[in-house]
Amino acid sequence: MTRGPESSHHASICCEAVYQKVGLSRRIVVCLVNGLKEITDCLEKGERRKCSSCGSFMVRKRPAHRPPAKTGTDRCRSRARVMVFKPSAI
Repeated sequence: MTRGPESSHHASICCEAVYQKVGLSRRIVVCLVNGLKEITDCLEKGERRKCSSCGSFMVRKRPAHRPPAKTGTDRCRSRARVMVFKPSAI
């Protein structure tokens, strides 16, 4: 996925919002937002992303299934992709 000028504009808006809410320095906020952008880019491609001393992020495919009879609905749930975080064993 190519990122255009609107993406960098969106990132700067995110950085400013986090800076105002949390109160960290702008440099740290930019590093955090860029790190999250890297993680989401990897997950969009279906790759696994490991963060040292933290854990790993991955996307799993959840199969379609029927809810239990107790719920009272007959609709099947469609397949989905879900993000999973697995903490490291430190």
